[in-house]
Amino acid sequence: MDEGLINAFKRHWKRRGLRSGKLYAWAALRLLAWMRARRKTLLEVDPALLHEYLLERRTPGRCPMTLKAEIDRLRAFFHFAVSHGKMRENPTNGVSHYWLDVPGGLPAYQGVLRRIFRAPRDILRFRLPLFAPHWESYLEHLLARGYSRVVLYHVMEHNAHFYAFLLERGERRLDRSCARLLDDFLDEAKRRFRQTRGRFLTDRYRMHIRNAIAGFLAH
Repeated sequence: MDEGLINAFKRHWKRRGLRSGKLYAWAALRLLAWMRARRKTLLEVDPALLHEYLLERRTPGRCPMTLKAEIDRLRAFFHFAVSHGKMRENPTNGVSHYWLDVPGGLPAYQGVLRRIFRAPRDILRFRLPLFAPHWESYLEHLLARGYSRVVLYHVMEHNAHFYAFLLERGERRLDRSCARLLDDFLDEAKRRFRQTRGRFLTDRYRMHIRNAIAGFLAH
């Protein structure tokens, strides 16, 4: 059944006339060989097994984007299997190379972001590893204080932008130097706001952004 499904997947790409289809088929064949070594079939693939597979595919010299491409190809393969009634659901849902350092990956994650978001993309967006472990304890604190989802989202969004700014500056750990960069971030936010919106960032909204980030840094 496994080989028949992969052959059907190959024919699917061949009919579409896309040479890249071979890469998608090879990704499925690699996974099949790995499953055979464990005496399992493709029908037994679940997010936890895929996470384990990707951990073994990851090597020190392998570019993260190579793993991302691998997941994308497997996602297309399992989507094909689901659409043709060969599987009930796509086991790649929620699987990401961004979660390889977390035991069990996203499927095993039961942190506070699970209580705030349903979509895996939102959980991934606001995970912010550089801020760990303080980030999630801060969100727990806000939830306990009864923050609404709307207010909580704005706090998270501003901190996510500050997080991206720190990464651009080469910061790799959360320390006092990050707090000293807050004014630089606000100046950058003001400049980008003027470029994208065509108007100036008000002092009131600048203070709103500062308070959202300073609250986390104080925590």
